[in-house]
Amino acid sequence: MLERKAREKSKKYFIQTTNITVSEALNEWLTDRSHEVSEGTHANDKTVLQQFRIEFGKWLVAKVETAHLQKFMETYVSRRETISAHPISKGAKRNLHSKLNLFFDFCELDKHYITANPMTKIRTKRQSKTPEEYEKQKDKCFFSEEMAVLLQAMSQTENSEADLRKCLMIEFNYLNGPRISEAMGLRWDHVYLKTQTLYIEYQFNKKSRLSEPKVKLLKTPQSIRVKPLNARSLEILTWFKNHQPRKNSDFVFVQETGSLISSSQINEYLKQFANYLPHKLMSSFSSHALRHSFITHEAEKGTPEYQIMAWVGHANPTMIHTLYSHARRHLELTGKLRPQLVPIRKTA
Repeated sequence: MLERKAREKSKKYFIQTTNITVSEALNEWLTDRSHEVSEGTHANDKTVLQQFRIEFGKWLVAKVETAHLQKFMETYVSRRETISAHPISKGAKRNLHSKLNLFFDFCELDKHYITANPMTKIRTKRQSKTPEEYEKQKDKCFFSEEMAVLLQAMSQTENSEADLRKCLMIEFNYLNGPRISEAMGLRWDHVYLKTQTLYIEYQFNKKSRLSEPKVKLLKTPQSIRVKPLNARSLEILTWFKNHQPRKNSDFVFVQETGSLISSSQINEYLKQFANYLPHKLMSSFSSHALRHSFITHEAEKGTPEYQIMAWVGHANPTMIHTLYSHARRHLELTGKLRPQLVPIRKTA
């Protein structure tokens, strides 16, 4: 009797769940995602799957098969380019594949609307990269020798306190590896000078202004982390603490006026010293390269991968051991990296 009742209830539940439309299931998935990801990622979810909703929204989830999705994937890029009237990036199709896979995983594993994910049989073709793109990928960081050259050049050409502030922020990011938005959103209530630790929980909200900054939570839970501070990092933070402007004094990396130091200001400042490292691509002189540089430097020192991941907020070690760990070897083989050790000047 119990088995019969269980079968009857299962059958009723199955009939009920198979009547769910794609649009209804998408709404449930997007609601769940809003609690797990950042605002930007959530907005991207909606945008990327907008055309999918238009074409399949009224379909029953259980009726969407691999063949339907394969055809949709094949025409996605050309359709998007027609609508937007400009070329779509190479990663657009891969991004769509990832979003659809997550959505159908939700329908299968979380809600049991389907018995199998139809996206598992679809494989996106790898996009071929040009030699220039490969070169750019391998040249996206500064090694310790290169960073020493840059910092010495900056210290010798400082013309104002504004230059010093940018130089110190660059050095701090190199020593600790935060994303530029995390450094911009860093506040003093998350800096613990006595215990020599840094708590990274927020990032600068790009929807706010530099003169009136606001912060938001980081993209994923793995990104929230504690980072120990070395002696040089403490020197830099102490200098900023002693030179706080009155406006926005709760933020660490600010200009003399109180406005935040922006990523574009850091990028422009770095590019001024490109001639000191003529073997580097101009695209390497960016604020994000400082984060890559920190990871590479720690990998070179032999810091365990799990520790580097914890310090930078990476969910897996793939990027560390497939890119950063091999970057130096590539430059040494091509003869582009020559040690130029110079002392880094101290902050008074």
